[in-house]
Amino acid sequence: MRRVVYLLGAGAMIDFDGPKTCELTGICADILKKHHCESILSSLDATYGKGNYNFETIIASIEFLMDWAVAHERQGYISVDNTNVIVSIMCSKYQSFNSDQLLLIYKELINCIIERVSKYDYNFSHKPEHNVLKCFFKNDFEKKIIKIYSLNYDRLIPHLFGNSINDGTMCSSDFFSYNLKQFINYKQSYFNLHGSIYLKKEIDQTVLSYKVRQCGIPQSLTYVLEQEGGSPNDRKIFSPIIAGYSKSQRMLGEPFNFGLGVFMEDCNLCDELIIVGYSFSDPHINSIIRNYSKFGNIDIIIVDKKDVTIIKQDLTSKFHVVHPFREDNGSSYNRDDKIRIYTNGFLDYMNIHLKGVCKQWI
Repeated sequence: MRRVVYLLGAGAMIDFDGPKTCELTGICADILKKHHCESILSSLDATYGKGNYNFETIIASIEFLMDWAVAHERQGYISVDNTNVIVSIMCSKYQSFNSDQLLLIYKELINCIIERVSKYDYNFSHKPEHNVLKCFFKNDFEKKIIKIYSLNYDRLIPHLFGNSINDGTMCSSDFFSYNLKQFINYKQSYFNLHGSIYLKKEIDQTVLSYKVRQCGIPQSLTYVLEQEGGSPNDRKIFSPIIAGYSKSQRMLGEPFNFGLGVFMEDCNLCDELIIVGYSFSDPHINSIIRNYSKFGNIDIIIVDKKDVTIIKQDLTSKFHVVHPFREDNGSSYNRDDKIRIYTNGFLDYMNIHLKGVCKQWI
């Protein structure tokens, strides 16, 4: 049976009222302005160009400054044990920030993103777009092995399908155990690679350690726990979603390391990789696609609304795809029938594939 892996980025959810990256960036920038942190935005403008950064860059800046502030307040100076040399550049400019202020700002940034995502995640009743999504995957479930990985923080697809899809993000709950082989062998599965707004970290009395668990309602960031893994000199904060500072390092923690493992395996085993609305801006995800997907031997479909020139540039710079594409029509491009690009977005892509298959969404 044909194995298909879907990788869903932010652009995949735009047709379902999901926020654009620029919207989340604006929300985060407004929070910094409210807290009189215009100097941070000015530094980002000077480094990346006016407004040429996203919400994760803003969150990373606050976390980085918090890391610096905590070290300074605990020790009275910056220890040479902290291997992040950029700290020395930051000391003179941001001495007025303390860790409590920065933690307050960080919580507000994360919680505003959680609030925005939660607005669309459960509001799928009677919406024709959601019927298209459900019908599209249901049709594929009957014919193929379907493995869905999302870089978003919503759980729209598990909400639509319930128990008919094996939800790997619940692997730390009482309902699922860490079993990579079992998860790989599921016919339909789903995983939030960068966390979801429904994750919380709580004490497991049976082993007296913290575990990440799934809950039924969005989880605001109300507390701070240092994340294990990586350099002991970098303090990492657990939140339900992974965004910002040292994202790839956080992926080594539970349950996200499990998600990376099964994503690698599925990329290596699949016959078809469908990448939807992904900006190709996460090095750890790009590395898995490049190193584990069998370019030239599997079908790769890229679905987006970006200009095809930008997509081709990403394929060249990050995946070394240099052969020319032919234009099939105004929105579809093909390279040797192995890599195809569709630029009318996910909803239109699904509608085309559902013609004559499902009529309930018309």
